[in-house]
Amino acid sequence: MKLSVKILSTLVAGLLLIVPAFAQSGDGIVSGKVIGRDGMPAPAGIVIYVDRMNSQNALQKVVAQRFEVKTGKNGSYSQNGLPPGAYVVTLVENGRPLMVKGDAVGDTILVASGREGIANFDMTKAPAPVAGAPAPGAPPPSAADLAKDREEMEKAAKNKKTRDEAFKLGKAAYEAKNYEEAVKQFEVVTIADPKQDVAFANLGNSYHALKKEEEAAAAYQKAIQLKPTEAAYFNNLGLSLGAQKKLDEAKAAFETAASLDPVKAGDYLFNQGAMYNNNNDYPKAIEAFKKTLEKDPNNKSAMMQIALSYMGKEETMPLAVPILEKFLTLKPTADDAALANAYLEAIKTTAPTEYKSEKALADEKAKAAKAPKAGTTKKTN
Repeated sequence: MKLSVKILSTLVAGLLLIVPAFAQSGDGIVSGKVIGRDGMPAPAGIVIYVDRMNSQNALQKVVAQRFEVKTGKNGSYSQNGLPPGAYVVTLVENGRPLMVKGDAVGDTILVASGREGIANFDMTKAPAPVAGAPAPGAPPPSAADLAKDREEMEKAAKNKKTRDEAFKLGKAAYEAKNYEEAVKQFEVVTIADPKQDVAFANLGNSYHALKKEEEAAAAYQKAIQLKPTEAAYFNNLGLSLGAQKKLDEAKAAFETAASLDPVKAGDYLFNQGAMYNNNNDYPKAIEAFKKTLEKDPNNKSAMMQIALSYMGKEETMPLAVPILEKFLTLKPTADDAALANAYLEAIKTTAPTEYKSEKALADEKAKAAKAPKAGTTKKTN
């Protein structure tokens, strides 16, 4: 049994901590200002579609992902958290597209990490109002209204500058592993622009790096409130809750992440299994890793972790043998192959060499439970 414990310690150090890094959502931005038909900043509530395109050519325009944002009181809008790519931005009036930016040669709107695409609209140059649109019969704005609009625009511009500078400083500090400074800068961003879900997510990452898990979880939950469809935020929340031993809450977060993003579901369920393994709950760890393999049948990390979980108890160590043997057929790295072979050899010297299925082990246990205890006699007629 001592050898079994030694093997487990080696696996934890060598494999269990190798889990997918925090999944990051995009941090690109598309923003702009809208001038209304009267030549003044457009009113709040005008709908803007921000579409990430899969391909753009003369024959095909495919929208890969659509984001919807509305103008504020000063006619400005901003959509954050955008993945890298080419975008088309559409101003919508009365439920119909009115003006489009980014779909013409030389007018491409590109977004990259930390890069802001600009798409301004001047509705005085737009076609006539679509049928059914309300007639522009409102009285002209007063001097007080104009002054208030100007003040709001200046405030928004100042906040945007503060937000953008702090965001860049926060990212630089995080990459330099100066997590205290990263927290400070991302908090500045969240104050300047409380609707920045990406800022709250990065704030959570920074707190997590400092092992301040309660603060990290609170930041992730705020990011989720702002963007409840982002799987990465639920994954990161799960990691933070797991570090706090809130296993049931963490499990729910990982499973929500998996449901929101089926493509990366295997990664999220892997994190769930690693969490249970770290807490020595091997049955639940095995269950989670098996779900990972349902999503990704050749996930070598999940295979190794299942083997690790079986090796947590001497009586289940033989169950790791077929898992490790399959692992070796998937062309792992030389180091991982050597590790798997070492575990196989250790199992042969520590546990029974004969492989037994889970059912066989269960049958043996049930049979042993029914056997008469030593010192007792079987009743005869």
